[in-house]
Amino acid sequence: MEGRCLNMDNRYGKPMRPSARRTAIRMIPAGMAVLAFLLIAAILAAPPSTVLAEEETSFTVDAVTSRVKVGDEVTVTVNARDMNDVYGYELRLLYDPDVLRFLGASSSWEGFTVPPIIEDKAIVLAHTKIGKVGGESGSGELATLRFEAVAYGETSVRLARVKLVDSQVNSTTDTPQAALQVRIVPLAPIFSDIEDHWAEFAILRAERMGLINGYPDGRFGPQDIVTRAQFTTMLSRALSLAE
Repeated sequence: MEGRCLNMDNRYGKPMRPSARRTAIRMIPAGMAVLAFLLIAAILAAPPSTVLAEEETSFTVDAVTSRVKVGDEVTVTVNARDMNDVYGYELRLLYDPDVLRFLGASSSWEGFTVPPIIEDKAIVLAHTKIGKVGGESGSGELATLRFEAVAYGETSVRLARVKLVDSQVNSTTDTPQAALQVRIVPLAPIFSDIEDHWAEFAILRAERMGLINGYPDGRFGPQDIVTRAQFTTMLSRALSLAE
């Protein structure tokens, strides 16, 4: 018996001949095989939406150009991707009114736009469709905002909160924190040697705050070594601003 493997018949507990075993395998009910085939076919034929999770709506804040001069108009758009039946929205954007002056906002969607609400350093925009119409789906522009650059330096326009409402009056709220960096240069160069330098806008900000003056010949010397006297002067001016 050692080294041999016996196949036992379930009914009688007797050894089963190999040929009989093959016959037993072939005698599996055909109905079971058909059922298994139908189950596999049903899974393969199921629409993708039943398998894939729905994409969440994402947002961006964009502009044609992010580098302008003082006095230029800056046009900013708020865009959305993977929208699903968006009937109305409310946007809250943050900005620096000392650098950008808000001029107005609009939406290309049909319906009613609520006049913008200005809250200190925030702008609240809202728009809704009207009547028995479907909401917007896919990708598209939510709103356009216009600003005037009134001071030089680096600033941002940030989308802090979005509330979306669908045609069934279901709402969702998101805090995407999408932002656009805006770089504003003076009408005439303040320093002759800082354009396109990695610290250009930090230098301009320090000059605007009164921390630095540069050299009499119009240079700043961004790669120069700071002397002890220069450092002491900048520190003293910074401390006086903090008082």
